[in-house]
Amino acid sequence: MPQTTPIAFATEIMGQNFYGPDERFGAGSPDDFVPIPFAPNFLQRHQSDHALIFIPAISSADMIRRFPQYFMDLSHRPCQYAQEPFARSWGHARWHLIALNPLPGSTDKTWHEQVVLLKQGATVPSARSLAFLALAHYLRTRKVLFEDNPGRSSSTVIITNERHHIAVRCFQDANSPLSIVFMPRPDSMRLALTSIAQEFTG
Repeated sequence: MPQTTPIAFATEIMGQNFYGPDERFGAGSPDDFVPIPFAPNFLQRHQSDHALIFIPAISSADMIRRFPQYFMDLSHRPCQYAQEPFARSWGHARWHLIALNPLPGSTDKTWHEQVVLLKQGATVPSARSLAFLALAHYLRTRKVLFEDNPGRSSSTVIITNERHHIAVRCFQDANSPLSIVFMPRPDSMRLALTSIAQEFTG
């Protein structure tokens, strides 16, 4: 049976990088709670550069509906991807251990070149998961994640017959305290300012 960690001990280990079910801003249900599927020593190895977060069953479209002021494009226009299939996917309530910064050394590479750099056992989080973490972090700290180096997610759209993985970038300026931006990035392109995001799930 996989090891788990009690929520009180996980809170102690992760400190400010712990985001529990009480930070789901009204999404989902308390009945959705599931055990933390990571052993204490695994959390300790990642406590400084990952966030342990409980993400309920919520879609990006629902986050956009609840917090439209925080989902804009780079020109401060409302998010244009709310009706895309990736944005309407609700996912499952579960714990995620998400890297706070995109994978080092993964810029200027195609999607396929980036994927092979993932650590053993790691996967690529969805745009939904990255947006939820960015929003939860901002609502708690008023600080912005993923500002300087957007990370490609596992979520995709098809544009002009080519698959694009969605990179998530956040920024703040005089016009907005937080803008979470979904940025399609062609799989075949090497982009100097786009890395790949990374997470562990139980």
